[in-house]
Amino acid sequence: MKKIIILFTLLFCTLTFGQNKDVTLTNTEHFIRTWGLVKYKHPNVSNGGYDMDQEFLKAYPNVLKLHTKEELNTFLIQWIKQFDSSRRVMKKEQFKDNDDTRFKENARFEWIEDASYNDTLKTTLGDLRDNANVGEYYLRIHSMAGSLRIENEKGLSDFSNENESHRMLFLSSFWNTMRYANVNIYLTSTPWDEVLTTFIPLVKDKKGKDFDYLKDELFAFLDDSHSDYTASKYLKDNFKYHCMFRSVLVNDSLVITSLQDKDIAQKENIALRDVIFSVDEVPVKEYIANKFTKYISSSNSSSAKHYLKYLFPLISDKQKLTLGIKRANGDIVNTEVSLFTFDELSKLNNWVYLYYEDKFPTLPQGVGYYNLDKATPKSLKEIFKKFADKKAIILDLRNYPKGISERDVPKYLLPEKRRFLDLLTWSSPAYGEWGPKGAIMMVADPFVTGNKNKDYYKGTVILLVDRNTASKSEFLAMAIQQAPNCVTIGNQTAGAVMNRKLVILKDGTTIDFTSAGAFYPNDRVYNVQRNGIKIDHIVPEQATGYNSYGVIQYAIDWAKENVLK
Repeated sequence: MKKIIILFTLLFCTLTFGQNKDVTLTNTEHFIRTWGLVKYKHPNVSNGGYDMDQEFLKAYPNVLKLHTKEELNTFLIQWIKQFDSSRRVMKKEQFKDNDDTRFKENARFEWIEDASYNDTLKTTLGDLRDNANVGEYYLRIHSMAGSLRIENEKGLSDFSNENESHRMLFLSSFWNTMRYANVNIYLTSTPWDEVLTTFIPLVKDKKGKDFDYLKDELFAFLDDSHSDYTASKYLKDNFKYHCMFRSVLVNDSLVITSLQDKDIAQKENIALRDVIFSVDEVPVKEYIANKFTKYISSSNSSSAKHYLKYLFPLISDKQKLTLGIKRANGDIVNTEVSLFTFDELSKLNNWVYLYYEDKFPTLPQGVGYYNLDKATPKSLKEIFKKFADKKAIILDLRNYPKGISERDVPKYLLPEKRRFLDLLTWSSPAYGEWGPKGAIMMVADPFVTGNKNKDYYKGTVILLVDRNTASKSEFLAMAIQQAPNCVTIGNQTAGAVMNRKLVILKDGTTIDFTSAGAFYPNDRVYNVQRNGIKIDHIVPEQATGYNSYGVIQYAIDWAKENVLK
């Protein structure tokens, strides 16, 4: 009987502890959401009237002491009311049902109707949600450019990731900044609300190096190729040595495309066109998922492949890797390869490249080809003069041209001015609006290209794009696509078009995100952010028999069939 009583007592204590832990996590989530709403929407807080970091740190220990719904409601109501004053009062925002200029996808306030909240708290939170008297201390529109400015955010001077309150403030600040400032946050694969629920227990439990690594995992949920965390401790700790070859990820395998030292390669039994299917006996797909994509933010899988071209398997925390390889002749081998420091690699200069071994396709008489990578306004003038009589011109934009703008190419391709992009910008906390509103629009519309030109090129423009078409290149691609006879061929682009915006985090480091959405004219559904530019013909990829010029050959074949005939 005594044993049964003891067992029952232990079980009861375990269940009670588990329930209390769940309540603590849930109450923390309620507080983080409320803190963000107050910070960005309360009239006396959004104008910088309070140090909200310190208000968080003062309140958080008390949040952990709440156990019942009644206690939670009383605490949150009193905590919000302390910021009220007669100097700045709330004004209800007036919405028009037919207002098609306002973007509302990120206005996710369903949590205000949580069953845990009483009517008084729901009303208080609802008033904040609907408040139009919002200050511009943290978020505002740049009067000239019409773009978002994030101001007066700063790191915590004594931040320590050993301190739970500091860690939770880090999460709260970052998560709410993205919730209220990032117009593209609705695009994340995991809904942003679920990200908060997922990370609260992780942030609570992990400190030191584990917390540093957790930050990378958190940022990866942004699904934004502009959010590369340069202060990443994970990358610094785990990738100290580098392979002397480069590869391209095709489906779930890697194709070796260049070798930095052919003599070492021969000694270690690797060669150009080898297909790597495993690393240290782990399939490439699984190895990448566990070691890389979990910690790297990328807009889509194609963009991730672009990053991995440089990161995998070129770098590791070990000096040897065992690769499972399939040869061009079908043989399967396992071979151990060496890794090197940067200094050691800099001394290796016995390069061989696959694209030198492969043969550039023969161009038909009626088709021209030009790589835009090194293009300049002068070279464009020469090339369009040279190709004026061609029935088709292949423009290769699988790169990042630095010498031309979105106006340089289209002036040869368009008969008149055309808008090539509709912009989604931030307008107020959690809301966006269509089109730039800054004074710059009085000077020139940055999203109109081309000129009146009766001598524009009237043949077919074949635009080549892939994972290397990123940011400015995608912007340029959208302008070129306005050509009357433009066909886009290739693979998904990076899906990160517009400018970066920097955010200062509570530990003093910074992270970027894409600050605006990019849409085609008359299409407010397809956001090029994450999706990449629209493509007419996807080129199938194949690791076995990989050809450096496969996309160009596909374009030539398409031109033969659809243009030259």
